[in-house]
Amino acid sequence: MREVSGRKIRCVLYRFPNTWQNHITDGIRVIAFFVPVDRSRTMIYLRFYVRVTKMRVLDKFIATLGMPFNRKVLHQDKRVVETQKHDIRKDLLVQGDLPIMEFRKRLFKEKELLVNKIFFTKASPGI
Repeated sequence: MREVSGRKIRCVLYRFPNTWQNHITDGIRVIAFFVPVDRSRTMIYLRFYVRVTKMRVLDKFIATLGMPFNRKVLHQDKRVVETQKHDIRKDLLVQGDLPIMEFRKRLFKEKELLVNKIFFTKASPGI
């Protein structure tokens, strides 16, 4: 949970490349690691952290019970992803997708800078 303007909100954080953290409550979070296998396939590893009872054994038991639900949600998301077209420039994003919009803006800007750098160094080596 994050505190914004004095309110606690649930959020998904993009912390490191290929890693998402979903803070469900202060004591429950899901972390997903996206590992590319090749150009068209990705493996997803999930970690489910629970700290609600202050008893490690009981928290681990709760996490174990919660993993089938996480897998079910992940497979529902998989069906959605597999049916989508793969041109991210045509996505219709909503207010909740602001982190995705910001990430893509930076990604496209870096990609454009890289293409320009390669083009200008090859096209005019004397500059």
